[in-house]
Amino acid sequence: MSKKESAPVVQSASDFAALVSTLMPKAKTILIKETEITRSDDAWSQADAVLGIKNIHMMKSTPNQELLLFTNAQTPVTKPNPAAAMPLDNVEDMQTLKENDWVLVKYDEKTYPGTVTAVVGSEVEVSVMEPAGKFWKWPVKADKIFYTRDNVLQHIDPPEPARTRGQYRFKS
Repeated sequence: MSKKESAPVVQSASDFAALVSTLMPKAKTILIKETEITRSDDAWSQADAVLGIKNIHMMKSTPNQELLLFTNAQTPVTKPNPAAAMPLDNVEDMQTLKENDWVLVKYDEKTYPGTVTAVVGSEVEVSVMEPAGKFWKWPVKADKIFYTRDNVLQHIDPPEPARTRGQYRFKS
């Protein structure tokens, strides 16, 4: 471990374990070296994919029980229900997404309206609005990220101005 202007620079797992032990003496630190890990590629080849894994904060596994997934340190995820997803009306809708289309997207189990800013392969970049009471408004800083097509729920009609404060309403 080296120091640069009094801030430690961690360059390995051993450095990290030593630093944690020094800074937080009551914390239990376990260092498992790469050579101590038994790997069997066969075990992972039969593992099922976990849908929505990019939104998972933590996983907890115990013998003879199912894998528990958490979206934050305390909230376990209920089992995903594929039937609850609201896909675009049909395959043609998915293929015809283009810039400036208005869509409804799903993020962290909530829905947001927005406009398509780019379509790159199987992902769609959408700039979304934020709730403003019973209306919607554009955030001060654009909230624009890529969504997988299964999180683009449907095409929607553009909003109408609701007030003079930059708020909008959607008919449906």
